[in-house]
Amino acid sequence: HRGFSDETIRTFGLGYSLNGWENMLKLAEREKFPLDLVEKAGLIIKREDGSGYYDRFRGRAMFPIFSVTGRVVGFGARKLREDDPVQGKYINSPETPIYVKSRSLYGLHQAKNALREKEFALLVEGYADLISVYQAGIKNVVASSGTALTEEQINLIGRYARKIVLVYDADSAGSKAALRGVDLIIEQGLDVRVVQLPEGEDPDSFVKKYGGTAFEELVEGAVSFIDFKANMLRAEGKFDTPEGRAEAVRSLVESVAKVKDELKRSFYIKSLAERYGIYESTLYHELERLIGKERSRETMQRRREAQNESTSTE
Repeated sequence: HRGFSDETIRTFGLGYSLNGWENMLKLAEREKFPLDLVEKAGLIIKREDGSGYYDRFRGRAMFPIFSVTGRVVGFGARKLREDDPVQGKYINSPETPIYVKSRSLYGLHQAKNALREKEFALLVEGYADLISVYQAGIKNVVASSGTALTEEQINLIGRYARKIVLVYDADSAGSKAALRGVDLIIEQGLDVRVVQLPEGEDPDSFVKKYGGTAFEELVEGAVSFIDFKANMLRAEGKFDTPEGRAEAVRSLVESVAKVKDELKRSFYIKSLAERYGIYESTLYHELERLIGKERSRETMQRRREAQNESTSTE
């Protein structure tokens, strides 16, 4: 029902794991693969009584996870059968020597050329979101695959593009995930904007209803991280009282403090001052306090690391 074309299925290597307990196991034995290596790759699991192995993936739609160079390093597997009550909707390969979730991005292998060409990356959450958007003709899209966004993933994107546009679900969990992602992206020195989807929509459902052109228009209308955060705070009622307004503006300045570029910080402070009728000097005082606090934290961290290194050497 996702409507993936044959070409899309081939591009992403989509497949199916047979609905049995030993199909992968028998294949491995037939091909004379060492079973301890197949277990290490996360494809089979050792039985609790030690009597042998069974397949990890059974009767599921399979999403291969490729390295940047195009080699399969792991799998995401989606439940298809209603009589599969034991495992969750999605199960994934465990971490292995070649697959570390925090350093992997789904779809990066397929998207890397488009990222360079467009000079920005669309970041979505799930496999189906990414594939639907890609199939609609928008190729510069990657997914965090259900894990919280990490510094390593952001730096991976940064090799190909210096701007990220977040496209997370419109629900509160999606908005909170986007908010965490925004601060992390800023800290890594990349530019970030946020697409605000209509209530009840995710990228997959939106593209199916309205098409790729409408989705591209949404992306073009992506808001700055300041606007996104301000909208969230407003929705929480933070701007309804003087105390709330102070808390909200302080929260916005906290995000600005994470921006590495001093010139950009100046423009953001000027914008906040004009928008909320606050003296720039007041905001700069708060900004300097936060930056000073962060520098102290980083200095303490470096000292601890140096101390630990010295202790381990001794």
